[in-house]
Amino acid sequence: MNTDKAQELLFKCKEGKLTQKEQMILDAWYLQFGRDQGLIFTDQQLEEKRNRLWARILESTPAADQVSRSRSYRFTAIAASLLLIGNIAFFVFRKSSTELPISNRLSYDIAPGVHRASLTLPDGKKIILSDEANGLLVSESGIKISKTNDSLLTYENNTNTSSTVNINTLSTGRGETFQLRLPDGSKVWLNAASSLTYDAGLNRHGIRAVKLLGEAYFEIAKDKKRPFIVTTGNQVVRVLGTHFNINSYSEEPAIHTNLLEGSIMLNNRQILRPGEQASFTKSGEIHVQDSDVKASIAWKDGKFIFESEDLESIMRKLARWYNIEIVYQGKVKNRPFTGSINKHINISKILDKLSFTGDVHFKIEGRRVIVMP
Repeated sequence: MNTDKAQELLFKCKEGKLTQKEQMILDAWYLQFGRDQGLIFTDQQLEEKRNRLWARILESTPAADQVSRSRSYRFTAIAASLLLIGNIAFFVFRKSSTELPISNRLSYDIAPGVHRASLTLPDGKKIILSDEANGLLVSESGIKISKTNDSLLTYENNTNTSSTVNINTLSTGRGETFQLRLPDGSKVWLNAASSLTYDAGLNRHGIRAVKLLGEAYFEIAKDKKRPFIVTTGNQVVRVLGTHFNINSYSEEPAIHTNLLEGSIMLNNRQILRPGEQASFTKSGEIHVQDSDVKASIAWKDGKFIFESEDLESIMRKLARWYNIEIVYQGKVKNRPFTGSINKHINISKILDKLSFTGDVHFKIEGRRVIVMP
């Protein structure tokens, strides 16, 4: 974001006229320094930083009798102030963190998830992919299934149609993730504790159909003659070729669908456009809003990104990725957090970032994380 746009958003913020999307853009811009360092803030801390930022900008803006100075000078001063405040704030954060060694508070640590999954074939046979060497796994009815590398399963269909129904299911457990390339070239990233069920040939009666439990990111190959349909719970997503993410964990309050490219239709009544998120509630309602789509697919790129996300939601994500049980003790504030951190690190480092806010503390016992005020 350039300084022209930054100043515009900062003035709108002070006047309380920001849209939800503009607020996310402004926060993301300010936090870009922190994201590189894996910092996490509560919404209260974020508001305090905005206020400090605004005060610094006012100090750097020339007085009325100096209006003749060039706009570029003022913008440069604003940008320099932002960088200065950001660097000071994050330097203090890093220094304080080093004064609180994790080993002083956590007696046991838990490693992050890994690339692992199982493939269930039509006859019920289950293949543990991590136990198999790279190469061809199955060849039947003109369909070849191969493990290309330690994190990718690929399908190749040498026939245009097949009268044989070959239902396959790719599943990940808690603490596992895997990738899939379907015979039409579509790509799927499967998150932890998820499964995708599909016909090995994919094309059935002119429709490419899959069933999802959990969460997955899709990059669908374009094919105007054969729509791609994803069924998850009571939600049906219909596309021709696009990129989108679906989070449909049963423990979440709603099914969240985020669109990055193209367009999709939900339940034949709601069209979603890039940058939007649809929330399909358990009562069948669909709510659409602007969303930070990068945050919704951060898991695919090895990160956790929290955008005013409440503590309980964050802990559910950690439970799935680290394969842990979460136990709450006492009255823990379910307040929102904002920030980003690498997900390929031991859980203690993430808990350390969250506990630094002073609102929550943690204790690890085996594979159980106890959350305390």
